[in-house]
Amino acid sequence: MPTPETPRPNSSPTTPAPSAPPQVLFSEHKAKGGARWGEIRLNSPRNINAVSLDIINRIEAQLDEWRQDPLLVGLFLVGNGERGFSAGGDVVSYYHWHQNGDKKKAYHYFEREYWVDYQVQTYPKPIISIGHGYIMGGGLGLYQGGSVRVLASGAKIAMPETAIGLSPDCGAAWFLNCMPLPITLFIGVTGAILSSEDAVMCGLADARLATDSGEEALAQVQQAVLDDDAWTTVKCTRAQRRILRDRIRALAQPPEDSAQQSALWRWWPHLLDACAVPEARALTERVMALPNPDEFITAAQK
Repeated sequence: MPTPETPRPNSSPTTPAPSAPPQVLFSEHKAKGGARWGEIRLNSPRNINAVSLDIINRIEAQLDEWRQDPLLVGLFLVGNGERGFSAGGDVVSYYHWHQNGDKKKAYHYFEREYWVDYQVQTYPKPIISIGHGYIMGGGLGLYQGGSVRVLASGAKIAMPETAIGLSPDCGAAWFLNCMPLPITLFIGVTGAILSSEDAVMCGLADARLATDSGEEALAQVQQAVLDDDAWTTVKCTRAQRRILRDRIRALAQPPEDSAQQSALWRWWPHLLDACAVPEARALTERVMALPNPDEFITAAQK
């Protein structure tokens, strides 16, 4: 009989299971004058970068570290994988917490998520959010905190929380209120899916690039920013953010192209009238009654 130390015939030593890759990656890029730009990359493409508690905690810790670095002058915020920047928050974990009656974990998750949204929104250095594919729910709340918000042309944006019995999160409570109230109500109540053209026209994005690829969009933005002498210091005033936004807009598709292709823009006057009601039930009834609905409105009616 073989001893415990002697391998059995045709057996092999046990191989440790590979550890899961980090759900968020951090890196740095050299810029002119010895400055650097940081990169936050959501890295859970199997679930379209659902924003988990682990991602939230890691982003906060890295933001704190980079805040103290005088040569780190700005950040890129991107999502890994072809399917999208982020399809939303970690609703799977939330569902299990809810089913198990663990309200404290659910409250803690949303508290931490909203706190990091606020940190991104108020960060003292410019953050360029670069979105592609699906950008929804809690992922959109994170994306919207960027100083400059860039979209690949095939992006799809929505706040679909009402479909699962939730309401748009606190990030949405800020950016949706930057639009006329009837449009805010239409997007928030119906969970309508917006194109990149729609997002530019209603102020949810600053620039739409002529590529469907998130990596290509990132490369275009980095080429414009990393060789720019204007971003070798950390004096991130409103004027400098405006200059940065204008320079990135120079890469983008003309706004008139977005206006011509935006379904939301075509329906804008009708939605201003139909959604000018204070109650969700009345709004829903009026959206359902819109005449001659196209694919955009039909999808919202569902």
